[in-house]
Amino acid sequence: MGGFFGAAAEHNCISDVFFGTDYHSHLGTRRGGMTAYSPEKGFQRSIHSIENSPFRTKFESDVDAMEGNLCIGSISDTDPQPILLKSRLGTYAVCNIGIINNAEELCNELLSNSSASFEAMSSGKVNSSTLIGGLIAQRDNIVDGIKYAQEKIKGTMSLLILTEDGIIAARDKNGRLPIIIGRRDDGYCVSFESFAFQKLGYAIYREMLPGEIVKITSKRAEVLSEGHINDLKICTFLWTYYGYPTSSYEGVNVETMRYKNGETMAENDKKNGTLPELDYVGGVPDSGTPHAIGYANKSGIPFARPMKIYAGDYDDVADAAIVILSAGAGQKPGETRLDLVNKNVAIFKSIIPEIAKRNFAGIMLVVANPVDILTQVAIKLSGLPENRVIGSGTVLDSARLRYKLGEHLSVDSRSVHAFIVGEHGDSEVVAWSSANVSGVPLSEMCEMRGHYRHKENTAEIAAAVRNSAYEIINRKHATYYGIAMSVKRICEVIMRDEKSILPISHMIHGIYDIDGVSLSMPAIVGANGVESDVPINLNGEEALKLKESADALKKIIEKIEL
Repeated sequence: MGGFFGAAAEHNCISDVFFGTDYHSHLGTRRGGMTAYSPEKGFQRSIHSIENSPFRTKFESDVDAMEGNLCIGSISDTDPQPILLKSRLGTYAVCNIGIINNAEELCNELLSNSSASFEAMSSGKVNSSTLIGGLIAQRDNIVDGIKYAQEKIKGTMSLLILTEDGIIAARDKNGRLPIIIGRRDDGYCVSFESFAFQKLGYAIYREMLPGEIVKITSKRAEVLSEGHINDLKICTFLWTYYGYPTSSYEGVNVETMRYKNGETMAENDKKNGTLPELDYVGGVPDSGTPHAIGYANKSGIPFARPMKIYAGDYDDVADAAIVILSAGAGQKPGETRLDLVNKNVAIFKSIIPEIAKRNFAGIMLVVANPVDILTQVAIKLSGLPENRVIGSGTVLDSARLRYKLGEHLSVDSRSVHAFIVGEHGDSEVVAWSSANVSGVPLSEMCEMRGHYRHKENTAEIAAAVRNSAYEIINRKHATYYGIAMSVKRICEVIMRDEKSILPISHMIHGIYDIDGVSLSMPAIVGANGVESDVPINLNGEEALKLKESADALKKIIEKIEL
């Protein structure tokens, strides 16, 4: 691929072309070039390799040395350009983008019919701009020469020609590669990418048509040969990969097109019944990100940034900030979280002592079920301070509760403040007495929204939240996404030291007559794990249920051999 930029201004435009060309650097990595014209200095040309250094670095000194009100620049993955030519049509500079599939055939034809000569590159191929210049010289003027070249070339050719009195731009006859004209109070420019000149203060004047030839000066953009709108066949790879996100082709923004592409892919997969079972969708490289977002939004599969995942060993935990313990047997349909105790305790006995041997100094986060019991097991087996061993607890349960309440009240769930406390399981307790919506007690807010059956409504919501995991398991055989997002949130709080209040599972001492049991209660969480418990008001019935939940867990813990 490649890109170019040209400007015709009332003043010295070298700086504009320098930056405008540099903005095309995503389109080529091998050669860069600039050619300017002024009556005082004539044609000035500079070409550099940009394989090991960026365009801007290589051309900074050239900007100071060159001058002119007319200038073109080029980024290329193939040829050194612009090429400066002297022919019977005068002296001019040429740069182009595209692919000439019959270059060898055209060279042989020109060599057999005249004394033409062409610049050969180290690859043995002919410089494409030299070949185009030779084709143009076969006619009596530049416009007819461009038309002749367009007809002879098999492939794609869009070009800029710098003359002593202006810049001639010609779009390829099939409209595969764009040329956009920009206008500013002091002149005009032509560019492959529209965003390149918008950053320089130019506004989009219009996009050239396929086969159209236009000459720009500081005063106007003159059509030298009409184009044909019916033959638009732009290279879709520009929208998909090469194009800059803020650019537009044929009036369609690149980022928008990529997003729609992702949506279309998901729609087709849904329609064909081929929607894959994935944990998340990501984009590689960066141009793939909007595709992935579009796919994720249409398919319902979560989006996540690409990440490097590798299989390590226990030595890798030594300097880790967080170790997440998710190993364990999965919960089967009809099986309670507590039924998993013996299976997963045995797994923890094989893992945690190995972590402890590495002098782990971070936070241990337990995600496996039953999370409250396993959190207490992890504290015992690891020997870590209690504040540094936590479980995912009822973070997900509380999020589901807030969602259900928001849905019930027709308010944003982010305005709902409510916790589920106790066991992450069947004995969990909804702290209704402390629930509120932006400071308004829940009962008052319910009546404001036309709900008066408090006891029935709260019972239905609590049951829906408590049974949601079982419902998901019955339908999908496992829970993935909800808990994953909850764990992500806990990790963010720790890594950013947010000191957020979360209902995580941790060791409780002296709260509502509960001591020496790990269960979920609101706590301030930061880089050091649990900083302190947060008092939560419970009525008598809720406090009794919480104590019963703690006692049930304690009885099971007492039976575990550690």
